Amino acid sequence: MNSDSVQILPWTVPDTTSESALVRVAVIDYDGNRAVDVSDGYFKIIRQSAVADRKKEALPSQFELRQNYPNPFNNATLISFQLPSKDYIVLNIYDFSGRLVTTLFQGVVQAGKHELRWQAMDNSGVALASGVYFYQLKTKSGYRACKKLILLK
Repeated sequence: MNSDSVQILPWTVPDTTSESALVRVAVIDYDGNRAVDVSDGYFKIIRQSAVADRKKEALPSQFELRQNYPNPFNNATLISFQLPSKDYIVLNIYDFSGRLVTTLFQGVVQAGKHELRWQAMDNSGVALASGVYFYQLKTKSGYRACKKLILLK
């Protein structure tokens, strides 16, 4: 796997009495191969209630797919979207002819604002050529939106 294709995704840790934990990660590839790894070090758990005067961000009232930034871009761009409720989503990237280039994300996402980084690679990890591409967000609840992005090298 090319290290440039690594994505960092936040997650919520269930309530626990401990303030540290080991992390176990399970990875399943497109062929169904599975690998599991346990972290070598402990991670500190920070509870939201421990943050003084933090105001809870209001949930979005509607679906929205935002324009990527920067656009045009060279090598990497950020794609932002918001969901008013928890939903199953698929975020695909297509080339100018409509061919699927990569599935950037597929799965359940909590309500709120989200941001994904795309590093201009296809599903095989191959860097793409300059050109016009499209990204499409589809949700199980029926929302669908598409935007254009431009890769300039």
